[in-house]
Amino acid sequence: MRPAEPDTALNVLQSADAALLPTDELVRLCGTVIDALGADAGLDDVAWAMGAMHARPEVRLAFGRVAAERPTAPGARALLSWQVNDVDDEVAVQALDAAARAGVVEALPDVFTAARRSLSALHGSVPPAGDRRQKSACRALDRLLARHPDRAAAIEELRWVGYDARQELATQHHDLTGMVEIPGDGRGAPPFHIDRFPVTVADYAGFVAAVDKHGPVWSHPGQPAEHDHDVLRGLSAEQRERYARHPVTGVSWFDAWAYASWAGKALPTAAQWERAAGTARFPWGDGEPSPRVAHYGREDRAGGEPRTVEVGSFPASATGLSDLAGNVWEWTRSRYLDGAELRPFIGGQAHGDTVGNWTLWACIKGGSWASGPDELAVGVRAAKHVNQRGAEVGFRCVTETIAE
Repeated sequence: MRPAEPDTALNVLQSADAALLPTDELVRLCGTVIDALGADAGLDDVAWAMGAMHARPEVRLAFGRVAAERPTAPGARALLSWQVNDVDDEVAVQALDAAARAGVVEALPDVFTAARRSLSALHGSVPPAGDRRQKSACRALDRLLARHPDRAAAIEELRWVGYDARQELATQHHDLTGMVEIPGDGRGAPPFHIDRFPVTVADYAGFVAAVDKHGPVWSHPGQPAEHDHDVLRGLSAEQRERYARHPVTGVSWFDAWAYASWAGKALPTAAQWERAAGTARFPWGDGEPSPRVAHYGREDRAGGEPRTVEVGSFPASATGLSDLAGNVWEWTRSRYLDGAELRPFIGGQAHGDTVGNWTLWACIKGGSWASGPDELAVGVRAAKHVNQRGAEVGFRCVTETIAE
C-alpha cells in the first residue's frame, strides 16, 4: 500500500471513518502524521487534540507516546497531564509512567486524582489490591513528590484538593440504606447490593447540588466536552416537589455513571441486573404482565409532563426490589452487542459521528412506561447510545466490594 500523505492521513484520522478502521491501519496513519511533525517538533494543536480527544484509544496512545518520548517539546507535558486520567488503562498508565520519568510536577493534582485521592498514597503507600492504573498512579505520585522543590508544601496542598468533595463522598461509601443484598450465584459471581428503587428526582437533585458546589469531580473521563449533568434544570420548584419520588429520567449513561460515582456506587452490569431480577420470566414470577404488577403500555403525556409513576407503586419482586419491570428502562454498564464492560470515550466528537460506533451502545434493561408486555421479561435487552437521553430511561445503582 502506498504511504499516505500527512494531510490525507490527518483527514482520515479526523473523520468519522476512523472509528471503523482496523488497528494496524490506524497506527500506520498516526505514524505518517507523527513523522511529519519532525524529530524535535512539539505537539501542535491538531496533534495535541488527537492525543487528548480522539475517540480511538490507539490514536491517543500513539500521540501520547510522542509526548512521552519528547517530554520537553511544547505541549508534551500538558498532554501527559491530561492523559493520566484517560478512560483507557493503557493510555493512562503510559502517561503516568512518562510523567513520573520526566518530572512533570505540574501534573501532581491529576496524578493524585488517578491515585483515587488516597491520602496514604501521599506518603508512598501503594495498595497491594489496587488495579494496574492505581498502582502506577501511586508510584508516579511518590516519584513526582520526590522531585518537587517543596515536598511538604505540595503534600499539604494535595491534601486539600477536593477535600469537601472527598468528605461528602466518604459519608456515602458503603452506605447500604435502601439497598438489597443479592447473594453470590455459587459459580464464582460474588454477592452485591442493589438499590431497592430506581434513583428518584429527589435523589438526583442531591447530586446536582453537589456538582454545583464542587464542580464536575465525579464525571466520567470519556464524557462529551462541556457535558452538563443537570437534567432537572427545566423543572420548576413545584414540579421537583410533585415528582420527587418519580424515577429521574432524561439522563444519559454519563449522567448515571457520574451520579453513581458521587454516591460511592456503580451502575450494575446486565448480568447483575438479571441476577437481581430473579430466575422467573418476569421479576414478579411467570404470570403474564398486568396493570396490577407493572406500569407499562402508556402513551406519552402531552406538555412534557412525566409519564412515570412513583417508585414502589407496585408489589416488590421475589428478591425485594421494586420497579424492575416497567416505569423506566435502566442503564447498565454493559455494552449491548457483546456484554463487555463499557469504556466509552466521546470527548470533542460530534454526536452524529459516534452513532455508528457499536462500542458506545449500552444495554438497558426492564422496559418502561411506554413498553409492550413482552419487553418486561427479565431476559429482554435493548440498546441505547451512551450520550442519548430519553423520557423512558432511568437507572439504579449497585455497591460492590471495593479493594482498599
